[in-house]
Amino acid sequence: MVLRSLFQRKLEKLQKEIIEMGQITSQMIKNSMDALVERDEEKIARVLEYEDLVDDTYSKLEARCARLIATQAPVATDLRIITAAFKILSDVERIADYSVDIAFVAKEMINLPPLKPYKDFPRMAELDTEMLNLSLKAYAELDVESCYQVGEMDSEVDALYRRSFNEIIELMKKSPENVTRGAHLLLVGRYLERIGDHITNIAERIIYIATGEVKKLNR
Repeated sequence: MVLRSLFQRKLEKLQKEIIEMGQITSQMIKNSMDALVERDEEKIARVLEYEDLVDDTYSKLEARCARLIATQAPVATDLRIITAAFKILSDVERIADYSVDIAFVAKEMINLPPLKPYKDFPRMAELDTEMLNLSLKAYAELDVESCYQVGEMDSEVDALYRRSFNEIIELMKKSPENVTRGAHLLLVGRYLERIGDHITNIAERIIYIATGEVKKLNR
């Protein structure tokens, strides 16, 4: 019983630290979009600082997952929890990477006039942030219903991505002067859309932990 209790505390500590890593990543999404819209060099720098913290945390927690599997030989629900944690970690790390990519685009465009008013991208970033925060809460509480809500929100992100993509392509067709800025913005839209996909992956992992079933959301 003592060993079981110790193992359970290790799982709870792992989950808590993954959630904290996700909360930092949520701030990275917001700061990277603010950097783009506001042309704010300080927020670009902040995203890059967060990247180092997320990368260090990812390496530490990935190693801890491996040790738990190697030393505890978990089965059934415990094995689901650890294998899902591996995958959630990977998704959170990729979200952080995409946030950094957006910050780099913001840096490239800091002295360029906007190609068009920023409307869809901030809304996509807002949705991504809400989705990530909701999925982290669902992870803490194993709330399956919230996971399905994340999938529904991702549909809105996808719709905004398609609309912004079409608008940018049309602007690029109108003038060669629009091509460089348009290409940068196409990347931003793609990064935001992929962030939504990775958050949806997290929601799917949580459903798997809670139910043992593999569900595909918004596919």
